[in-house]
Amino acid sequence: MDGPRWALALDLLQCGEEVVNLRGLILRIDPATVKSGRRLHIEFDSPFDPSQVGKSLRDRLESVATRDLEGARRTVEKACAEDARFADLVADSGVANEFVHRSGTGSLLVATAGRAGDLSWR
Repeated sequence: MDGPRWALALDLLQCGEEVVNLRGLILRIDPATVKSGRRLHIEFDSPFDPSQVGKSLRDRLESVATRDLEGARRTVEKACAEDARFADLVADSGVANEFVHRSGTGSLLVATAGRAGDLSWR
């Protein structure tokens, strides 16, 4: 997580121009506006399309999401410990963790969580 490539990735992320892949997480920024501060979106993948999951699998999906949310948080914490510039970006941004299912036709937001909150299902 150092060197010119990472520095460029942080530059692009900070100005909201590009998404950045960090150890399997997708990071993107909504730049600050007059009405709201900058928001950092941290996306992690849902292995299932929630619209195709029956009641019997819903508990498993929630368990997977909770586990993956904790993994995403650990990844971000480790990256913050390794790079002060990234730590500042995270500290100065509203953070939205997003559990997302990707398919051939686009992405579907499954659940979100704030910096320390539980998942809120969509």
